[in-house]
Amino acid sequence: MILETQIYTLLFSFVFGIIFGFLVRINYFFLNHSNRIIKVLFTISFVTLFTLIYFIILEKLNSGIIHIYYFIMLILGFCLEQFIEKRIKG
Repeated sequence: MILETQIYTLLFSFVFGIIFGFLVRINYFFLNHSNRIIKVLFTISFVTLFTLIYFIILEKLNSGIIHIYYFIMLILGFCLEQFIEKRIKG
């Protein structure tokens, strides 16, 4: 795989982690007052959908090649979003 493709995939994973963290927070906000069964079903479908979206885009970017550092960037993006959210709230 060429370097340009790896950089695009790393940046995509990082940005996807930020977006995923933001949408998890929104998901939690909307499910805060729901029934427990609805929470579980909606959370499972939410995570499954975003996992599917991640792998479909990964397939388009680099033919579906998965490396551990893509997941590390995904987690770093998620953690950055959590950190920024905590700093904004005070």
